[in-house]
Amino acid sequence: MVWPIAPASDHGPELPQVIADHVEMVETHGHSHGLEEDVAGPRWARSGSSSMRRPKQAAMWKLVMTEGRTAQYLMTVEGGRVTFDLHGHGSGKSIIYEKGRGSNGAEGEIIAAFDGEHGWFWRNRDNADATVTAQVRGDDSEVKDAS
Repeated sequence: MVWPIAPASDHGPELPQVIADHVEMVETHGHSHGLEEDVAGPRWARSGSSSMRRPKQAAMWKLVMTEGRTAQYLMTVEGGRVTFDLHGHGSGKSIIYEKGRGSNGAEGEIIAAFDGEHGWFWRNRDNADATVTAQVRGDDSEVKDAS
């Protein structure tokens, strides 16, 4: 399931009703009724995509995290390649976790080095349209579009 990165309001991204209904069902019944593989391990708690239609167009997606908390991610790029950096900032501190150039995807884990925002900056460096999809699971407290 993919929901847009762009927030529907100033209060952050809102899940489509189908996802909200699914979350409620899992919370109520403790399982997914076959909508996802129960044996697949922890599910991707958040997912978003951002289309960067033109060369040099950019997008940014952030997780608000507390120091020491962990988030796993899987990023895929369709239709083109992007340059990205995975970074964090907050309380006067900053860190670069990873950089990619001409990338069609990446995966890994963020362990927040400090309290703050930790996430991605993507730029479409191709002549083709590109769509980035990021899937995240873990200890993040908030996900937001920071474009």
